[in-house]
Amino acid sequence: MKPDAVPSNFEGCTGWEKLLDGTYKFTRKPPKDRSVVHIEKQIILDVSVDEDTNVGNMPQESQPSLQQQVIELQQALAAKDQEIAKKESTIQNLQVALQMEKWGIHRFTTDNEKIKYYTGFVSYDLFLRFYEAVKPSADHMNSAYYYRAGEKRSLAGRPRTMLLIDELFMFLMRIRINCAETDLAVRFGVSDSTVSRKLLTWTTLLYQILGSLPLWLSRDDVKQSMPPCFRSEFPSTRVIIDCTEIPTQYASSLVLNSQLYSTYKSRPTLKCLVGVSPSGAFTFISHLFCGSMSDIAITKLSGLLDLLEPGDMVMADKGFNIGKLLEGKGVDLNLPPFLSSMKQFTPDEIEQTEQIASARIHVERAIGRVKEYSIFEKVPLSMIGSVNQLWVVACILCNFQPPLISTR
Repeated sequence: MKPDAVPSNFEGCTGWEKLLDGTYKFTRKPPKDRSVVHIEKQIILDVSVDEDTNVGNMPQESQPSLQQQVIELQQALAAKDQEIAKKESTIQNLQVALQMEKWGIHRFTTDNEKIKYYTGFVSYDLFLRFYEAVKPSADHMNSAYYYRAGEKRSLAGRPRTMLLIDELFMFLMRIRINCAETDLAVRFGVSDSTVSRKLLTWTTLLYQILGSLPLWLSRDDVKQSMPPCFRSEFPSTRVIIDCTEIPTQYASSLVLNSQLYSTYKSRPTLKCLVGVSPSGAFTFISHLFCGSMSDIAITKLSGLLDLLEPGDMVMADKGFNIGKLLEGKGVDLNLPPFLSSMKQFTPDEIEQTEQIASARIHVERAIGRVKEYSIFEKVPLSMIGSVNQLWVVACILCNFQPPLISTR
């Protein structure tokens, strides 16, 4: 090394020593004694051999057998399975409790009284059968939206926010107990606009499904289901007709109020002609007309006369003086006798009046079932566009109730 050179002090570069004259001297460390390393390795090897020998020389009773270990593991696994089963049972119970906290049809699966109150169906099984019948069409229905002219309609659709069966339940609650849309939104946890859209959608769907059912029965079907009270007294009766009125909200327009005003109810109404078979089922439902129209005018426009056949008999109240309309079709009209100029009825006329009244009362009972749908207590003008569909749906839903008259 040159006298003026300075060694670099890198990691691991040791042994340099600076002298008094400024130079550096390298002193090599003495070599490590290899015999010591050999002795340490030999000691470690001897210790490991001794341990193996001692383990092999242990008594047979002190060594845990593999079979005992397997048994212990199986017992531990069985205990864990039981614990998991308990946790799963707890989760299921909590899920059921959570579902019961939510509002929906599942809360009343065992309470037929509540089912009848909210839906009009006499039992949950009947409601479920009706749902299964309309479900294929409901799965493919499009929600009701309003679009501007020329606006493209998206076919993507939105994710469903409610169960389909709860949507039907919500619709029936709306028409059965007249539950407000805001109340329904709170109960089902959706927005007011969602409720309004779903109600309009279900109204259109059920009107199309139920309206396509063949309500008008053939003469043979009417005779087959005819109760004994009709079979003995009025065997040729095809239909029992009557008009009913639905109260509406007063309009700000005087012209509209005059058109809707009913002299019989002394308020604005909508009027409808309905017909029931002798067994009490709805077989004819007309459109809703203005309350100012007469029963005879509604009968002409309703289309009922086109369904009657020669030899049929129509039973009605005294207000339906439509004998001239039925003469040309060969149809008889059965009305209670009029008092005319006489002061009182003869005994035969009294008996005839009682017989007709006791038979005709069933159409009023059928109408009473429809009036149990509280949405028709007073129709707001904002609902005029869909009230006709709702009325038809409610009338046909009454046919799913037990018969008014026993056929035995």
